[in-house]
Amino acid sequence: MTALCRSIAQKGFDNIRHLAEGAEMVEIRIEESGLTPDKVRQLFGTHPNMLATCRPIGVSQSEQKALLQAAIEGGAAWVDVEIEADDDYRREIIATARRHNCRVIVSYHNYDETPQFLELQQIADIAHSMGADVVKLACMCHTKADVLNLLNLYNADYQILAIGMGSVGAVTRIAAITMGAPFTFVANEAAGATAPGQIDEAIMLKMKKMITAK
Repeated sequence: MTALCRSIAQKGFDNIRHLAEGAEMVEIRIEESGLTPDKVRQLFGTHPNMLATCRPIGVSQSEQKALLQAAIEGGAAWVDVEIEADDDYRREIIATARRHNCRVIVSYHNYDETPQFLELQQIADIAHSMGADVVKLACMCHTKADVLNLLNLYNADYQILAIGMGSVGAVTRIAAITMGAPFTFVANEAAGATAPGQIDEAIMLKMKKMITAK
C-alpha cells in the first residue's frame, strides 16, 4: 500500500525526531539538518521507515556521501541518489545500500518544465538501469498534458513515483496512491512543505482512506 511520506527539511536532532513522530514514512533532507554523520546515523535508528535524501546544496560531494552512508548504516529504509550524480559516487552509495538492505531511489528533477513522454520514458529507463528499486521523476507541470505524461509512466514494468510539481501537478500526488507508487510525499503542518504543490498530510490521509476503503 502506498505510504504517506512526511518530508522534513529542518535543523536539529531533537527537532527532527519530534517532527517525525507518528509518520508512516519520513524523508529527512539531511543537507538541511545541520547534523554530523554520527548524529545522522543515530537519527536514522529512531524510525523504521526513513528515507535518506541529501541534495548537493551547501555540502560537498564527499560530505554528501558521508552523510548518506551514515544514514544507511543507521537504519535508513530508503536512500535517494540523483540521476546526474557521478558514476563512482552513485555506485558507492548503492553498494552501501545493498549491504544494509536499504532500497534505492534514483531521482530526476526538472524545476522548469515536464519533458515530453518519450523523453520521460527514456530518463526513467536510464534511472532503472542504474540500479534503482524505485525511479522517481519530479517535474514542474504547467498543463494537463504534462500531468498525463507523468501519469503514463506508471505503465512501466518497474516501480515508479511520478510527481508533478506546482498547483497543476498536485493531482499526481493523489494519483500515486491508486497507480501503485510505493509512497507519495506530503507536507506536515509543523515541518512545512519541501516542494511546490505538496499537499497537507491531514488532507492526504483522508483521501487515502477514501481511495482505499473497501
